[in-house]
Amino acid sequence: MPYIKLILIAMIVLGLGIGLITLAEEASPPIEVIEDEAIKAEDLEIKEPKLLPDSRWYFIKEWGRGIQSFFTFGQIKKSELEQKFASERLMELRKLVEKDPNPKMLEKATEKYERALERIQTRTENIKDKAKDNEEVNKFLDKFTKHQLLHQKVLQKLETQVSKEVFEKIQEAREKHLEKFGEIMTDLEDRKEEIQEKLENNLEEIKGSKFKSFKNMEILIELEEKVPEQAKEAIRNAQENALKRLKGDLEKMSPEDQERFKEYTDKISGNKEIQSQILERVKQRIQNQVQLKEKLNDAQEGLLERLRINKREQEQPNTSACITLWNPICGKDGKTYSNTCFARQARVEIDYKGKCGIIKFPNTGAIVPAQ
Repeated sequence: MPYIKLILIAMIVLGLGIGLITLAEEASPPIEVIEDEAIKAEDLEIKEPKLLPDSRWYFIKEWGRGIQSFFTFGQIKKSELEQKFASERLMELRKLVEKDPNPKMLEKATEKYERALERIQTRTENIKDKAKDNEEVNKFLDKFTKHQLLHQKVLQKLETQVSKEVFEKIQEAREKHLEKFGEIMTDLEDRKEEIQEKLENNLEEIKGSKFKSFKNMEILIELEEKVPEQAKEAIRNAQENALKRLKGDLEKMSPEDQERFKEYTDKISGNKEIQSQILERVKQRIQNQVQLKEKLNDAQEGLLERLRINKREQEQPNTSACITLWNPICGKDGKTYSNTCFARQARVEIDYKGKCGIIKFPNTGAIVPAQ
């Protein structure tokens, strides 16, 4: 009998250990999320910023930009320079968010980024008349398209890292960015086949995970809502190809990778409502793979749960200081909260980290909180 008790205790401890390891792994985002969100300064062909807008010496950097612009000649070269400055300002904003300064400083940095986008549009107005079949303009538009797609990914991630007040400012900047992106693209290229080709080629060239078609699809859907009418068909065609690619990739994946995709959709930044729509569109195309369809159903339900939680939290008073970062915790009221801040604002004691629920290990009977 003592041996049996020891064996049972060992099995319970082992089960708890496995459970805790599982929780630790789930607390950090999957590697695929990191691959699709980790945009580096070098991806935008600039250096990592060191002097930031919160420095008393930042005016020197601004002077330098002014001098550089003054001594740059030709409208295309000036447009390229403005694009570089916009990327620099975006990376400065990201660095400020990492430092967590006061919201006013973040709002000012966001406004500087918005003005940089406006200057790009002003510059491109001067080259659109000679854009067709002009190799220099074509090269600029290719680089511009790639960089603006990367900007969208950076902005989406920033939305998850700031207070509600700053979130609204960055969300506004992101929507303006999509509008400017669409307007500049159609100013310089009015052939829908060329627009589609540029978008698809640049999305494919951008580094990312095996799930990156999912994020590409989301960006294309958001872009379609903002671009001029003459570009919408091209973007819808690009969406259709991205959807086919995503479906094909998922069908060829192992069951383990399909399960990882479910976790990926839970942790990746972006518009959860659009992401849910994408999963619905993929499900409608899948015919025979029942297990894959079930996994997509589970992933979609997870996204819808996030939306319900976000809506509930937005209705709570005094949550403006909380960031929208998804790091779920279970409150002692049995409800899941986006993060510790929202639970405290609701005056709910924290029960454990992770979504409310349990994992039960059938072999040992051990029970641990579930993510």
